[in-house]
Amino acid sequence: MKKRILSILLVLLLCFTLTVPAFAESEVIHVVDAAGLLTTIQDTALESRLTEISNRQGTEVCIVTVSSLEGTIIADYSQYYYDYYMDGMPTILLFIAMDEREWDISAYGGAEEAFNAAGREYIGGQILDSLSDEDFNGAFTDFAVLCDDFLTKAAAGEPYDSSSLPKEPMAWYSIFIALGIGLVVAFIVTGSMKSALKSVAMRQAAEYVRPGSLQLSRSQDIFLYRTVSRRERPKETSSSSSSSGAGHSSGNHTSGKF
Repeated sequence: MKKRILSILLVLLLCFTLTVPAFAESEVIHVVDAAGLLTTIQDTALESRLTEISNRQGTEVCIVTVSSLEGTIIADYSQYYYDYYMDGMPTILLFIAMDEREWDISAYGGAEEAFNAAGREYIGGQILDSLSDEDFNGAFTDFAVLCDDFLTKAAAGEPYDSSSLPKEPMAWYSIFIALGIGLVVAFIVTGSMKSALKSVAMRQAAEYVRPGSLQLSRSQDIFLYRTVSRRERPKETSSSSSSSGAGHSSGNHTSGKF
């Protein structure tokens, strides 16, 4: 246990050493690439983008990468980082461990409403392919864009949840494929119906009635159906929020492999 804590402190010290010059310019470092996954140009551009989003939205959007977890659970490692550098700040944090090929997205200090479990899982799914392909700049850029969108929705009082996550845009060619399939199915169905009617001859209804066999003694209107309009009763919804006070803020985590 002592070795794990020592390893974590050493990596945190490395993160601090790599980012000391930036502390003079910004209170929070939004990109700590201790694993060296980004070029200098990519790191600088991403830092600038996340700083702009964080300042505008009032929530810190951060990305941290490490080479190894040194036997520590990734959610714990992410929690240690948050507690050490930014405890109490509303934060959404993407944590990447390269040797274990694990990712963790965690929300702290009031950011849990904008990034609930469904939202964190959705964002993780959106960047998973890029992480697997080791397109880390693409994955981190997509993470920034998604976080900005989620924070904007939450600020408008409509945070994403499991029933209102962003929909995948339909490809332009999907419309033509759907129309083509519909036409083929319609052609097959109408063709089979037409072939089934070839043996049927057109006859008048009166030809099926034997003379003198049909005699109406009375007529009566009978009520058979009624139409009922139903309207669904609005369902009650509940929401949960968390706030951080003195001491460490325990974040909500969603983790996975890439």
